[in-house]
Amino acid sequence: MWITKRTGAREAYQSDKIRNAMEKAFISTGDTLSEKEGDRLLQKVQEKIGLLMGRQEAVSVEEIQDLVEQTLMEENYYRQMKSYILYREERTRKRSCRQKVAALLPEVPELLQVLGGIQRDFPQEGYDLEHLYAKFQTFVKATLTSEEKLDMLIRAAVELTTQEAPLWENISARLLNLKFRRQLRESMQRLQLGSFYEKLSYLTQQGLYGAYILEHYTRQEVEQLEGLLHPERDDLFNFSGLKLLLDDPHRPWCAHGDPPGDVPGHCHAPCHGGEEGQASVGAAVLRHAEPIAGDHGDPHIVQCPQALPPAVLLLYRHGTRQPGRHLPQHR
Repeated sequence: MWITKRTGAREAYQSDKIRNAMEKAFISTGDTLSEKEGDRLLQKVQEKIGLLMGRQEAVSVEEIQDLVEQTLMEENYYRQMKSYILYREERTRKRSCRQKVAALLPEVPELLQVLGGIQRDFPQEGYDLEHLYAKFQTFVKATLTSEEKLDMLIRAAVELTTQEAPLWENISARLLNLKFRRQLRESMQRLQLGSFYEKLSYLTQQGLYGAYILEHYTRQEVEQLEGLLHPERDDLFNFSGLKLLLDDPHRPWCAHGDPPGDVPGHCHAPCHGGEEGQASVGAAVLRHAEPIAGDHGDPHIVQCPQALPPAVLLLYRHGTRQPGRHLPQHR
């Protein structure tokens, strides 16, 4: 069975999505949908879908949602039906809002997905994209290039950051990361860099990585390392941390975040470049990562721009006195 999405694309039917939507409707009214009752309601919805499929090749998302409403009404779940209707309306409003913002930058197709992630992770009213759209409208001009418009969108998010709405700093970081990823993609195409190993080799040739990484790790091991990286961890950055990294990615930091020349006596990583100076970069990057639910506030490795993730992964082990064959072990 195929489902026609609002974009016109088709995807395989997934019954879990229907069940999850009904469960949310019950939870929103303070009730619980039992497994048995959930199965029964889902079966009724699927029977109605089957009747539609007998007359047409595919069924649309809107048609399925209409059938869910109809089923809830027929089974006398009026409060849950009302909640489901309101849920649909809110989803429609949010979708319209992000499309409205994205329409101002048609040259940046990736923006729509980024905005969707922002709406998912920041559902509170204070972070509604309507606020971003209104602020952006005060900056944008028809004569601006697409990159200048993206800069203005980032600026709008930054200026929305207040004590009452501090998470706009995280939202602005996602927009800044979008800009960086576009620039990185263009640079990689210009330099004809494709694989992760090729990027690491190029940065080593430029003196941005120590040669010891490629000397002690095979191409196969580096490619395995790539599988340990999680791009979604970029979303943990706040704006100030990410901008610091992008503005001066080669600046050495000690493990305590002190700039060069201000090394406390108890700092074990001298801030003068070289292997130990590079090793301390991992700790500095971690200082600008926000823990997320499930991390319990513990430090964690994050992916950072300009191919720094492997440096963080390898060098942070050294900075935290964990053994690694790429650097001498601490005693």
